[in-house]
Amino acid sequence: MAIAAFGLLQIGAEQFLVHQTLGTLVISMASSADRRALQLFQLQRLGLTFEFVDATTTADVPAPEMAHLQRRWARRLRDTEVACALSHRRAWEIVSRSSDPMLIIEDDAILATDTPAILQAAAALKNVDCVNLETFGAKKTLGRRAPLGVGDYTIARIFRDSAGAAAYLLWPEGARKLLSSFKTMLPLADAAVNLTLDLRKVQVEPACAIQTSILSKTNPISHSIRRSMIARTRPIETRPPFAEWLGYKSRRLQISMILTFQILCGLGRSSRREVKYVDSTEALDVLKGAFPDMIA
Repeated sequence: MAIAAFGLLQIGAEQFLVHQTLGTLVISMASSADRRALQLFQLQRLGLTFEFVDATTTADVPAPEMAHLQRRWARRLRDTEVACALSHRRAWEIVSRSSDPMLIIEDDAILATDTPAILQAAAALKNVDCVNLETFGAKKTLGRRAPLGVGDYTIARIFRDSAGAAAYLLWPEGARKLLSSFKTMLPLADAAVNLTLDLRKVQVEPACAIQTSILSKTNPISHSIRRSMIARTRPIETRPPFAEWLGYKSRRLQISMILTFQILCGLGRSSRREVKYVDSTEALDVLKGAFPDMIA
């Protein structure tokens, strides 16, 4: 694991003092110099204490283990999906050993200028395991809004989510729940967060984080920055052996039961709505100015 920056940073002859706030874990491949430079600039600008966590690559997983892990979900996973799931689990292990909540982001996450204030307010919440900061452009089943105490931002209980694990504040207890909930399965990170029944999770509205792949629908962004840590890939289109197919079928049944339970829990006290990204271009404009070749 590569620890890049914590507290006092040395870059060339200059030093940058990052405010000692809630810790941030940036999941990033060691070879992704452009994305690391982007996050280094962004997080220093926001005054967030952070460290890079080397993402697991497909080359890090021996072939026999990869073949086994690919079959531990509701369908056969691609090798890049396995690597991404293992990367988030590595971050969860770090959080599980800490005494305070930590922000986990993927290296293509863009954070709004209000993010530090939102994190401080969210960290004071009681009876919460996970706070989702991002929007993925898909509708979510959310409870009633409550003021967060930062501008017009609100929080709402998540009854059912759809996708996205690029930016979330996770408590140590929540990390332990995630690590223990799927001992016989390997779900993708967003699926694990969404399907862990005892994980108490809320959504920030409007979202203060967004992936560049979503942002690029309206803002042209360099290909090297735009692509997620793993490409969103389709399932492998091959017919599995019967025993393998039966395992997938069994897991899909378990997932369906969880999703049905979540829907029932939200009846009469939730609504299905799209979470908007905060209408602020300040952070993006600053990043464009610093990285004109990466962000058009």
